[in-house]
Amino acid sequence: GMADLPDASRFKLCDYPVVRSFPKPVVIRKEDVPNIYLYCELFAFDKSYEQREIESNLAVLNKVLSDGDHSRIYGKARQGGLAYVLGCQRTTKENGHYSWSLYCQVGSDNIDRLLEHIVKEVKLLIKEGLKKSEVEEAITSIKGSLRMDNQTAGSILNWNAGWYTSHEKERVYN
Repeated sequence: GMADLPDASRFKLCDYPVVRSFPKPVVIRKEDVPNIYLYCELFAFDKSYEQREIESNLAVLNKVLSDGDHSRIYGKARQGGLAYVLGCQRTTKENGHYSWSLYCQVGSDNIDRLLEHIVKEVKLLIKEGLKKSEVEEAITSIKGSLRMDNQTAGSILNWNAGWYTSHEKERVYN
């Protein structure tokens, strides 16, 4: 328990788990739940980038794909009445591992059209990348969100605590 921890120490972060690919989606059926909860996670490893760079790039990608009514995946899905809940998440580790995921809640009558839309947008993204205007807009939005989120001492402390507990190196950012 907590009494067993040495004074002034912190938990050692565990190594990133071994990731397995599945040849087919994992499906868990629950008859009393009418909607489909879709979760897709992609894992990657690349030591040639700094963790903050990967995190920043994925944050921009998330904004463009799933943040707001003008986003490529969520915005168009919402406008088409395909899904009311859809988002993207990112996780980065200092050892070079990171993941990106897309999740949504969708009615069974809309799942086929939503999946077609997601696949179309991801293929377009792979083929053409992000537009410069999308990246600039996302960066402006992220900066504005950070300014709004970090207006109190408590919110700044929580942000630093998240970095402290999530990384091997002990550092505090200005």
